[in-house]
Amino acid sequence: MKRWFSILCIALLAVGGQVFAGPPNEHFLVRDTQRAPQDVVAAVKAYVGKQDWIYVNDAELKGVIFVKFCVPALAKDIFAAGDHIAALLPCGSMAVYPKDGKTQVSMLHPGYMNALYPDPNLARAAEKGLPLFQALLDAVTR
Repeated sequence: MKRWFSILCIALLAVGGQVFAGPPNEHFLVRDTQRAPQDVVAAVKAYVGKQDWIYVNDAELKGVIFVKFCVPALAKDIFAAGDHIAALLPCGSMAVYPKDGKTQVSMLHPGYMNALYPDPNLARAAEKGLPLFQALLDAVTR
């Protein structure tokens, strides 16, 4: 699993500067914090454990720490959209990196799933997931 995650991160960076080039849009939740990147990742691990979510992995590449965790409570709605949607999984994808003397945390908005594949089940999963992800970001960026 760790190898797959590292390959995914490298592939994303290989796409080019577009991955980090533009300003965030509605598909991203972005927060700044004074915490060091490693402290944010430790806080994410602790928070995920307390929520009974699944901490998949973290990996660092060129100063960016990529974090992946899954929220089983969202699985029912996501899988109801079709087996092929399993590629999206009920997971959060996060990047933690230094920026302008602070640490920035960027996370995919759970609505990205419905943007990729419009389906009422995915819209429902995003609606349920957004407050969960926002609470996580609030907790780890304090």
